Amino acid sequence: MKQFKSGTLKTLVCQAKTMKYGEDLSISDTIIFLSMPLGYETRKQNEDRIISIRQTTPKLIIDIICDGTIEESLYRSMKSKETKQETMKRVMECLKEI
Repeated sequence: MKQFKSGTLKTLVCQAKTMKYGEDLSISDTIIFLSMPLGYETRKQNEDRIISIRQTTPKLIIDIICDGTIEESLYRSMKSKETKQETMKRVMECLKEI
């Protein structure tokens, strides 16, 4: 983490759950989600790692999602700010269709 924050490393790869709390990554300008965290709360906390009130530089949030996957269902859930229970219900319905 020290190397990333000092600028020695340009890329930090981690699971969404590990970055849920604590780390200030406001030096970053981009976050890429390769898989959707379960629930809006985790997603929002991940986004907040790179967003700071004092910053004026734009931030880019990218989601990589394949059509017709559970990820797509999770993304819709996150966008509508569903609770984890509502998201799990949506995922289970998606699995029944497979």
